[in-house]
Amino acid sequence: MEYRTGPEFSQAGIEEVTAYLKDRRLKKYVLPPDRLHVVNDGRELYLRVSAAKTEEFPVRGSFLFKLLKWYSFPSRQVDRLSIDTVTSVLNDYLLAIPGGDVNVTVEDGEALALTSRRYNELSDLEVLEGASRLGIASISRNDYFMRVYSQTDFEVQPVPGDVCGLGFNLFNSETGFRSLAVRLYIRRYVCSNGAVVGFDSGGDDRVHYGHPDMELSRFLEAQLRKAELQRREVAALLVRSAQISAAPEVERTFSRLKPIIGKKRSEELINSLGEDPTVYDLANAVTSMAQTLDIRKRLQAESIGGDLLAPMKVEEIEEAHEFQNELIGG
Repeated sequence: MEYRTGPEFSQAGIEEVTAYLKDRRLKKYVLPPDRLHVVNDGRELYLRVSAAKTEEFPVRGSFLFKLLKWYSFPSRQVDRLSIDTVTSVLNDYLLAIPGGDVNVTVEDGEALALTSRRYNELSDLEVLEGASRLGIASISRNDYFMRVYSQTDFEVQPVPGDVCGLGFNLFNSETGFRSLAVRLYIRRYVCSNGAVVGFDSGGDDRVHYGHPDMELSRFLEAQLRKAELQRREVAALLVRSAQISAAPEVERTFSRLKPIIGKKRSEELINSLGEDPTVYDLANAVTSMAQTLDIRKRLQAESIGGDLLAPMKVEEIEEAHEFQNELIGG
């Protein structure tokens, strides 16, 4: 069985992504789920929409997996089922949706997304507009989520001569696969490795569901202000990471990497560390490897790199500041 995907951008320029977002053809339907029906031609799935007239649209993976996710169906099982079985499951799920109308988004003639009536839409263009004051360096995006990289204009040296810039990542999803979120982002200039730090903000992510009008836009602005205040603390922790042994973190990091890159490649990464690696060494090994992955797995791996700072957090901030002041002059 085949399903379609929209274009994927990997750290592309803002002009390229913005042009795509402005030029794409979007069509939205609000209707009861019993007016939706999935059919197939033996190779592809199609969504039949019975609105003012009956239309059929090829189904993208984002539509397929969102409907399966709605009922916690394990998406990895799809490849083991016949297209007729998948079609039957999708139609049963459509008929089982409670609560009245649903939203269907069609992008460039293909069924992109299925969301509930209480879904709070915040377009990627709106997020880019909110992030513009930070200076946008690049954007990664696919049908499932968007990741915005700001300029990294706050600098720190974990090791003398090894300069890192701190900026921000903003996350959004027009299809409901990811919450709206802001994270601090660390880029190591010497090799462009990057790490995503969920410092003090992971619990504040906003799902696109059940909020008052403009709540998501207000949340985004508040999170950006909060993250700006956290950069000095994270810079201090980054310096401290170059002074702490990675030994207690190696096994946990290996376990987290296995589902992303496999056992063999995870073992090779761990074995490449050498003797007595620091937390900073381990994080760099993980984030260097992350550059070889697609945008979804890259985010997962770079989040692991950022999470290596987590054990230090609040109780070690004061001590970490002392290391920072000593090495880079405050």
